[in-house]
Amino acid sequence: RIYGIGHACLKYTGSGSAVATVDNGVSAVAYRHELHNLTLEGSGAANQDGLYQRNYVHNKRAGLRVRNVTRFAFRIDGDVLSLWEDCASTINEAAMSSTPTHCFYIDGTAIISDTTATQFVNCYGEGMTAYGLYANKMAGCTWNGGSFEGMPTGTGIYLSASTSRNTLQDMFCEANLVGGDVINYGKQNKFIGGTYSSRKAVPPYEDVRSIIVKAGAELTDIIGVHGYAVTVESGALSTKFDGCDLDYAITDSGTDTRILRTRQLFNTSSIIADVRELSGSATYDPASLADGAGATTTVTVTGAALGDYVDNLSFSNDLQGVILSGYVSAANTVAVRFQNE
Repeated sequence: RIYGIGHACLKYTGSGSAVATVDNGVSAVAYRHELHNLTLEGSGAANQDGLYQRNYVHNKRAGLRVRNVTRFAFRIDGDVLSLWEDCASTINEAAMSSTPTHCFYIDGTAIISDTTATQFVNCYGEGMTAYGLYANKMAGCTWNGGSFEGMPTGTGIYLSASTSRNTLQDMFCEANLVGGDVINYGKQNKFIGGTYSSRKAVPPYEDVRSIIVKAGAELTDIIGVHGYAVTVESGALSTKFDGCDLDYAITDSGTDTRILRTRQLFNTSSIIADVRELSGSATYDPASLADGAGATTTVTVTGAALGDYVDNLSFSNDLQGVILSGYVSAANTVAVRFQNE
């Protein structure tokens, strides 16, 4: 364990590749290493990182600050079941000549293929030139709170096609004026709550997309997010928006995109109808059902597609214990099953 008393500063004046290196080599894993309350100050040399670590499990990093480096504030190659809390690339200071390209760069190694099941709490960066968070290999990690903002030439968060099952909750991204806030190529990544509000500095503002779900992404969930302009590209599979508040209509070319309880404005105060919340009704008088028997009817629901969820089924009379269920059986058609069990 290494603790700064108050908040210690490690100042590096050389031209090496990192201010601090926690490297367990290429063929072994180390456990339970801690760093707390330290500022890592670089010399501004080319391709210099703040903290570089490789092949660790059950680490804790808390209260770390990195400044005056030129590449990655934090480079993490292979980290499992660890906690990063209140770690940041500090805001540009007058005495500092250099700005990192990335705040966090996350990857795997031959020993630890993905940075996995690691928690990042209230980690942040501002003013990077390329990315706030660049995740190449990251699986099952949680980001809670924190922010990546103020990048006139960069992107807030980039999740590659090798990322999966990550949750980003209550994040804040703003003023990322070229790359926007989120680019997601991964699978089963979730964005819950938070604000993603970057836009172009001059009209047309929506030319900068706050969130882009890229071709190849699968099962992306965007839940309760406040955002600006959002795009789902052709080739993105099964993206879901639920309970979001967006300033522009979603540009959707994806497959099986679901938009539920989401307010979409188009630079006006009018609300665009949620075209994926569909309903239908029909008159049906089921026959008497013996124990174990069932009957099926169909209801026309314009716009329903195979694979859509069916819920909120109701019947006007007492079902007397008969189970009611439904599924999309064909385009524009919902099959409703009455089953006596």
